[in-house]
Order: sequence, then C-alpha cells, then structure tokens
Amino acid sequence: MAYAAALLCCFAAGACVGGLRGAWPGPPRYLQPVAPAQRALLRDFSLQAAWKLALAEGDKALLLLARQPQATGAFGLASALGALLVRLLLQPLEEAAYASFAAARAGRQYTARAALDAMLRLLALAGLFCAAVGPSFAHAALRCLYGAAWATAPGAASTLGAFAALIPLLALNGVLEAYTAAAMTASQVRRGNTTLLAAACAQAVVGISLRGMGPAALVAGNGAGMALRILAAAHFIAKGESTAALPGMQMLVATAPRARTAAVVAAAAAAAAVSDAALRRAPAFWPALGAHVAVGMAAAAATAAAAATWEREALRGVAAAFKGRTTKKRRC
Repeated sequence: MAYAAALLCCFAAGACVGGLRGAWPGPPRYLQPVAPAQRALLRDFSLQAAWKLALAEGDKALLLLARQPQATGAFGLASALGALLVRLLLQPLEEAAYASFAAARAGRQYTARAALDAMLRLLALAGLFCAAVGPSFAHAALRCLYGAAWATAPGAASTLGAFAALIPLLALNGVLEAYTAAAMTASQVRRGNTTLLAAACAQAVVGISLRGMGPAALVAGNGAGMALRILAAAHFIAKGESTAALPGMQMLVATAPRARTAAVVAAAAAAAAVSDAALRRAPAFWPALGAHVAVGMAAAAATAAAAATWEREALRGVAAAFKGRTTKKRRC
C-alpha cells in the first residue's frame, strides 16, 4: 500500500507539472474532465482488474473461510513455488508472444495466426511434459528446498504436484490471452469481462465442492476457471475461421502433439514415477536424489528429441514468427 501511495504521488506530481506547463492560464490538464471514451476505457479495465484479482486471490479467501491453517501453509508454499516457475518460464514467453502478435497483426494477420498455432502446439507439448513428470519431482523439490518436515507435511507434495499438472493450462492461457489482447476491440474487451466473472465463479464453486481434498481442491478450482478462460479465448479466435459447432474446442484439439510424441511423454512419466517411489524408499536421500535427477534429465532429453523429430514444423513456425516470416499452416 505504501508503494502504491508513493507511486500515485509521483504520477500526480508529474501530471501537475505537465498540466501547469501546457495549460496555463487555465486549469491544469489533470483537473480537466475526463473524456467519455476515456471513462469507458477506465471502467472496462477496472472491471477486468477486479475479476483478475478475484481469480488470483480468491483461493486464499476460501482457505480463510475453511479455517484450515495447515492447509493454508501447504497451499501457500506450493502456490509460491508455482508462481515463481510461471514468472521465470512463462511470463517472458507471453510478453514476447504479445509483441510478436501485435506487430504481425499490424500488417500480416495470417502471420500472427500461424505463429499462434505453432506456439500453441509447442506449449501443449511442454505443458504435457511438465504435467506428466512434474508431480514425481514435487517431494524431491520440497525436501531439497525446505527439508524433510515440509516434504512430508500433509498436502504439501500433492499440492505442488497439482500445480505442476496445472502448467499446461497456464501456458495455453497466457499465450491465448496475449493474442486476444493484441486483437480485441474495446467492445470485445468489455464482453471478455463477463468471461472473467464466470471463471471466478467457476473457481469458487469447484474449490468449495471439492474442499474435502484439502488444498489440492483450490488448485482444481484454479484449473476450472482457467479452462473456461482458455475456451472463451479459443472461441473468440476461431469463430470467424471455422464453421464447426465448437470452433474453439476444435482449435484446441488441433494443438495436441502427435501420438508418437505423446507416447514418449507417457514413458517419461512412468519412468519418473518409478524413480520417485524408489527415492522415497531409499535409506539415503542424497545419493538416490542424484539418480532421480538423472532420470528426469533423460526424460527431458527424450522428449526434446521426440519434439525435434516429430514436431519440427511447430519449431520452425515459432522461429519464423519471432523473425517476422510467414510459414505454411499445417492442415490438421
């Protein structure tokens, strides 16, 4: 709050100085009435910020209402680690994707859509790998970072594993919203606020309905709300290009990796699960951890090799998108 107040004072001081320099004699610009178009824009984005705040912080309110202090700690720890992973890996990609989409739509709309298709296919594969292999490393990560007490705390490892399973939705939602933010008009942004409200309600309903699962229920609620946002964004993108009854669902199905690539990811998940079970039974943790990490690295290498072999077209599409070239769109 102190940071926000200081920032507000800086903005007010800058507006005052600018207004006095540019509008004297007469009232400074920061005292002049706001134009109707600007008021509408402020209203729309303020509503959007409110719904996104409810989506981001609503799970904490549900935990407070449930009065489960131990679950609050486990969920807070898992969500903090998950948010760190998202900021390190996904946020830079989302910002680069938004810049690429906005520049492409300014002159070559087909390039933007081709880039989106290629990026979604790669993100679906990367998210699938994280969801399949990540839960097997939740216990090891907590043990290394916070010790055995947190690694064996009820709900901690399972909640962190559930966050790993949420990564595909996080990745797809970030890139789809980057595309819609570059493409939506003001009226479409206003209609999109309704989707955010529906997603917040879905998150609350699922979280309350599954409260017997502990903190993992809140992760499931986040997934439900995010899935609704993904479907709405995909429908907005695809509705003008397809005659299908559910064009958004058809678009999302087309992002799935090839069957051979999915089989490699399934084998990697099975190997990671077996290694995680061996790690938990091992009498000495640190030597067994080395073998577990080696299994994870081998699984990642096998998945990368499968992507380079069978998902080569998506790799070329993403590379071409960030270089500003148009690639041929794959027919699904």
